[in-house]
Amino acid sequence: MSVSFRLVTALGVLALLCGCPSKKPQEPQLDGSAFPLVYVTPPVEGADPRVLQQVEAMGDSVYLLSANVVVSFDRRRTWKEINAGALGSIHKWVFVTPTSGIAHTGQHGLAYIQLDTDIIYYLNGEPGWSAWGLRNGDTLFTVRQQVDAGTSQRGDETARVWLGRRQRFTEDAPWPEVELPPLPFSYRTYQPSVHFTANGDIYVASYFGLQVSRDDGQTWQQVPVMPNEQGSIDWRGVDLFVTRAGTLFARTPNMTFVSHDGGASWVGAAMPGGIGNRGSMMTMEEPVPGELHFRDVAYRSTDEGRSYQQVFTLERYATDKSLETLFYRGGEYYFNLALLSNFVSAAPDTSLGILNPPTVANLTPGNLIRAFPMSPGRYAGLWNQGFITYTHGDTEWKVERFFPNTYFLDKLRDGRLALARTGGLSFSRDEGVTWSEPGPLLGTSPLSVTVKSLVEIPGRLFLSGRDNGDCNKLALLESLDGGASWRAVNAASILDAQQAPVSTDTHHPELTTADRNGQLLGRVSELFGCRVQKSFTASSEDLGRTWKGTSERVPLASTSFSNLLAVEDSGNTEEIMYWDRAQGRWQSYGPPQVEGTTVRELFVNGAPFLHVDGADFVYFTDNHRVLRSDQPVH
Repeated sequence: MSVSFRLVTALGVLALLCGCPSKKPQEPQLDGSAFPLVYVTPPVEGADPRVLQQVEAMGDSVYLLSANVVVSFDRRRTWKEINAGALGSIHKWVFVTPTSGIAHTGQHGLAYIQLDTDIIYYLNGEPGWSAWGLRNGDTLFTVRQQVDAGTSQRGDETARVWLGRRQRFTEDAPWPEVELPPLPFSYRTYQPSVHFTANGDIYVASYFGLQVSRDDGQTWQQVPVMPNEQGSIDWRGVDLFVTRAGTLFARTPNMTFVSHDGGASWVGAAMPGGIGNRGSMMTMEEPVPGELHFRDVAYRSTDEGRSYQQVFTLERYATDKSLETLFYRGGEYYFNLALLSNFVSAAPDTSLGILNPPTVANLTPGNLIRAFPMSPGRYAGLWNQGFITYTHGDTEWKVERFFPNTYFLDKLRDGRLALARTGGLSFSRDEGVTWSEPGPLLGTSPLSVTVKSLVEIPGRLFLSGRDNGDCNKLALLESLDGGASWRAVNAASILDAQQAPVSTDTHHPELTTADRNGQLLGRVSELFGCRVQKSFTASSEDLGRTWKGTSERVPLASTSFSNLLAVEDSGNTEEIMYWDRAQGRWQSYGPPQVEGTTVRELFVNGAPFLHVDGADFVYFTDNHRVLRSDQPVH
């Protein structure tokens, strides 16, 4: 009988993550058809509570299992989602080649899957098994066990164990089993597993003990596991682990033991960080020959568990999130920080990439709320209270540092970055490598204003936001020294859109931008009961002291020619609007589009984000990526 196989056309769907400019730049036309954009960064996922359950790597291929199953053949630059539901889920994966491997599926048992061609081979003759493992990429071993009850007298049960092996996964092949010597009853019970050493020994753990064959399964001997230990150790479901060098570990729920002489003698194992006892059993693995790693602590051992070294701390990122799962694969660390997201790095202490295993459907909210171009090919963004950067050619965005309670990032014309954080406003002159100490915005209160915008005109920097001392007020501040100190700007008079005066006690200006002539632009809002009752577009030509309303839309940015840009949200779609001062009216470019596809949700956290650089290129974010106009808009 031939091996059962089938082609599953819907098994995988490719998701491209690169943000590549279109080959022929398109000039935007004021005809309402479209505003051409290009993606200039890959996406960044949002807060992702999906803990990594498995990561495997071989060559440039990476396999990830979290809430979904994805695989990359080019070191995470593009991803292919595997339709695990068609297989009843995938519980475990082992690479055989960079494009194929053995999967433990929910509906079909063990299967050999060619990920690049979506061909699945269901392995025939599969025995019932309780553990399995792959040796040298070509031989599949299974462990089957059963307990014979014996008589009614407890203590005369025996465990029968069979070891099966299988080769040739794409054709009909035998799956013979050999029965190991029976194991007598023991009050200690073990998790079934199979292990292989570098010199060819096979270790099989089954319900009542551990056995070893040193002649490729011809003969077997029982390995004693702490035979004289009589302490208060919980011996139920002990997890046994054998390294390639033959070191044995017996991990109980409250202590771990080690033997360096094949089980002849056992001692309490040294634990990472000097912890002698653990309340929970840590998962140990050997992803690289001679290196022991753990799944829940960032330590490794290069001397068979005699000592451990901490591999990273994440101290430089100022995060209070705890490490949940950790995998060392292909020379890189993949891990999850609790209630935040998944990350990857070869050296997490110096470089921390945000892992982006996407779903092919819409991504989860990305939380890239503001982003700006820096030096050529580099971008900075604000993401989940973290300052992140992307450099052209990199695979992922990188975290530079987390700032608790930060919510606002901006780039000034002199190249400085400004960050609103606990303690006030900080500035960086070196693209976020270092930051000034936060300075209070008003008086001695660091939280006096919730910043919503920074607006520059020659010689002055304006700040607009919510007055935290009075929910019925908006704050307008100005600085004459580049943000080192601030003072309040109080409007003396405000005219509404019909040029009628309104009360300055209940109406408050809010800045969005300014033109190159120093005219401040934005809106005036009437607040009552801590709510905005109504608002109208307004401008000021005297540094915010008097304001005149208009019935036009609110501008968000100004070009070098002092023409204005806005985003019109009609509910179903968004349009990019352009104010030409020479014509004195607003015109529509149309919806933002990338290669003919409309980009939606430019309104991030309820407000549109739009930035114009010194060359008049326009930048947006769609919560996941940075988009740039195909051509400058003057």
